[in-house]
Order: sequence, then structure tokens, then C-alpha cells
Amino acid sequence: MKKPIIAAALATAASAAPADAALLQFTLTGDYSASFQIDSDPTPDDFLSGTGLALYDDEDNFPGAVFDLTDLFFYNSAVGGGLEIYDYYANTTLLLTDGAQLYTGPGVGAYLSAG
Repeated sequence: MKKPIIAAALATAASAAPADAALLQFTLTGDYSASFQIDSDPTPDDFLSGTGLALYDDEDNFPGAVFDLTDLFFYNSAVGGGLEIYDYYANTTLLLTDGAQLYTGPGVGAYLSAG
């Protein structure tokens, strides 16, 4: 079960055109703080049927991650929305939070949103 919101996420787009892919900047603050960028039109590594989508081995600065590589799971609103940051190499969850669904569209054609 996911914890109640323990971090605030802010995503801003580098481009104003919603139909075009843009680089989104995510800034997390609270019990866990991190900052990372993801393309708004990613190619998910996995679509978790009825749950959300996954991006594996995202490389950025994630405090507590062994290699600054984490798996990012974006959950849909049916399971409480939110985000999980998981360090596969250390077998540990760095952040698991409920919140807004941060993407639109079906798994393979998903677009990340600015929340």
C-alpha cells in the first residue's frame, strides 16, 4: 500500500506546445528530495495493466540510489496515482507516494503531464 503524500512534485515543461514532446523538470521536496528530467513523450519500458507505466534505469541525481539509476513507476488514478522511485540495484524503494496521475493516454502512447 502506498503511503500518503510525503513529497510535493512540481513538473514544468520547457515547451509551451502541448502536442509536442517537451522536457519536463520534476522537483520533489519533503521527506525525500530529488530533481530529475523526463521527456513528456517517453517510451515506457513496461505497461502495468490497470496500474500504470514504468521507465527503467532513468539516469539522474537520485539521493540514496547506488548508481544514480532508478526505475520510475507512474501510477494511474485507479490505484491512487502518484509515483514510485525504486533502486533496482539496491532493491529498495526511495519514494512511494499517492497523488495526481502524472500521465495521460494508454500505456504505450502515454504522455507525462505537468500535474
